[in-house]
Amino acid sequence: MPKKSKSPRISESQLQAYRNRRASAPVIVPADGKPAAETTGEHAAAVTTSWGRVDEEYAMIRADLIRLLIIAALMLGLIFALSFVLG
Repeated sequence: MPKKSKSPRISESQLQAYRNRRASAPVIVPADGKPAAETTGEHAAAVTTSWGRVDEEYAMIRADLIRLLIIAALMLGLIFALSFVLG
């Protein structure tokens, strides 16, 4: 029996969507013109995994959660409005 891998499993379409999103992301160049690897501070200490930079991943997750919250609020508002109209 094979052991379960601790890394998350994703489908090929999810991986392709992630690659497309990463390719379309703007490249941020510091004002001093040095590459990010040579700068000091928060960005130089960013952790990189096989998925990419952790801070970028958290930013994408946060944006997705905000969109989900907005959609949930709209659906809840629709339910309340329909309950008054149809009730």
